[in-house]
Amino acid sequence: MAGTIIGILALFLLRISFLYVHGFFLVHADAVALKKKKNTLGDLILMKDIQTELEKEIEQAMLKATFQG
Repeated sequence: MAGTIIGILALFLLRISFLYVHGFFLVHADAVALKKKKNTLGDLILMKDIQTELEKEIEQAMLKATFQG
């Protein structure tokens, strides 16, 4: 009788620990995916800033060429 109770308690604790570990891995995977998305977003913002600067330089060069020509 005591062995059955101990076995049931052990299975219950094992189930709880498996759920905890599984939840930890899910949260970790979500954190990694979020970090990748943040890095991608940062890269896109940087590329947009570079594009804006290049467009300004091209516009200034065109204006300079227009007034010199």
